[in-house]
Amino acid sequence: GEGMSDEHTPKPEEPVELAVKWGKQEFLISLPPSSSVGVLKEELEMRTNVLQKRQKLTGLLLNGKPPGNEVCFRELNLKKRQKVMMIGTVEKHIALDPDDLDELPEIVNDLEFDYTPETDEAKCNSANQKKLQKRISQVNVNVINPPRPGKKLLVLDLDYTLLDFKSSGPHIADLKRPYCNEFLAAVNTEYDLAIWSQSSWTRLESKLTEMGLMDSPHFKFNFVLDRTSMFAITTKVRGENHTHEVKALEFIYAKFPGVYTAANTIHVDDLSRNFALNPRNGLKVSAFNEAARTRGDDKELYFLSQYLLLLAPQPDVTTFRLNDWKSFLADHNSK
Repeated sequence: GEGMSDEHTPKPEEPVELAVKWGKQEFLISLPPSSSVGVLKEELEMRTNVLQKRQKLTGLLLNGKPPGNEVCFRELNLKKRQKVMMIGTVEKHIALDPDDLDELPEIVNDLEFDYTPETDEAKCNSANQKKLQKRISQVNVNVINPPRPGKKLLVLDLDYTLLDFKSSGPHIADLKRPYCNEFLAAVNTEYDLAIWSQSSWTRLESKLTEMGLMDSPHFKFNFVLDRTSMFAITTKVRGENHTHEVKALEFIYAKFPGVYTAANTIHVDDLSRNFALNPRNGLKVSAFNEAARTRGDDKELYFLSQYLLLLAPQPDVTTFRLNDWKSFLADHNSK
């Protein structure tokens, strides 16, 4: 009778915490036990810019040998806050054109570099058009929920927009941006939802599931795109060439012909450079990082939901300067 009930409910598995040392830097990385060594390497690449193939990890062993990328953490006998050491150097320039590679683009973005694209120059560039067409023909979109007639589309970035992926907390809820679920539920009444993240499918799926975004009764995502739908472009900013990957909304328009268009699509990201091919559809939010310090007063998503609901009835979103959303909202709220 008593006390039996607990034994049959499987307890959610504790996340695996790894203390990774790289030179003088240390990272505390928390991942679900079902994720693999490959996901850890990807997370490290995103944080350090050291490519996965250049990383040597010591401190993880399976039968006395370094584990392959496909090995799950639950197969490894890890101590609490297992210490791992990473050796590897950052690649500054890789001479290959990423489109000659079948792999993910091995372009190292200058992670700190950002700028606000103002013109259609990048979109009209024929090399960029060629890369876009190649992505359209090679990459499929996995539709989770079909588009709803008459709704606009909201394309959301994940890292630093909805999630502080570099901090570590006892639970992923501590790293989710405040108002995240309320925001998604509010805007989903008028907008179909998509996530577009510059990470691999494996990592993305594990993060979205862990955040509870894929099975909420209050909002539904229509599709999720990962880094394979992105490609690298080179832009000249203040006289210098910069190579970075972009999220080209034409990729989405081509996959949903006549449904999602420049008139009804808004792309929210903390990096304006991701808007290079669609400057009029980009809406920049402040980056959500250092969650523990900023959580208390971050109201970005709360205000953004108000703005997006004001915009929902408008026939063409590109007639608004989306980047001025905060001053537009302040004016509106002061009336």
